[in-house]
Amino acid sequence: MEARPDNFQPDGSRFYMRRFKGRTPLGSIPELPASSCQEIKLSEGKDSISKKYWLDPANVGSSNLVYCDMSLGDIDECKSSNDVCDKNANCSNTVGFYNCTCKEGFTGDGHSCSDIDECRGNNSCHVNATCKNTLGSHVCECHPGYSGNGQNCSNIDECKGSNKVCDENANCSNTVGFYNCTCNEGFTGDGYSCSGKI
Repeated sequence: MEARPDNFQPDGSRFYMRRFKGRTPLGSIPELPASSCQEIKLSEGKDSISKKYWLDPANVGSSNLVYCDMSLGDIDECKSSNDVCDKNANCSNTVGFYNCTCKEGFTGDGHSCSDIDECRGNNSCHVNATCKNTLGSHVCECHPGYSGNGQNCSNIDECKGSNKVCDENANCSNTVGFYNCTCNEGFTGDGYSCSGKI
């Protein structure tokens, strides 16, 4: 059977042949106004098994395996047991067909969707945060010495608060993203541990 776009005639109650996951309306193609699977089989003159048919769509000697589906009207392929779209895509039914669109955070044609790495190039993370790619999204984590949600990070003053980060005989000075401990005059050590007066 050969069908061209100019031969297509809209018809809400038509029959379909299915090849893989796509469908071709038969009742709307003048060359093949079939009304039963048996009629299609006889008109093609090919041997068939069950509901599988070998058709030569352009009479060029290359046949395609298709399935006979003599249902009237539209079938919602999105509700079929076959996965017509990628698991990371949304399926929307149309009359006689369907569309697959990759979900946010994925790219592709809808039948095959791959994750977009949002951490490459510009992203929503703060300059003092690390971007970590996740499936379909990403997360931002503030660097050590900073607090926030990853999109906004502010310096933590480790010298304030009840947690003593330096030895009790040391001076704590806050720096951007960190802090320094220096033993008080008359004490020796690295500031985290200071020994008694010299």
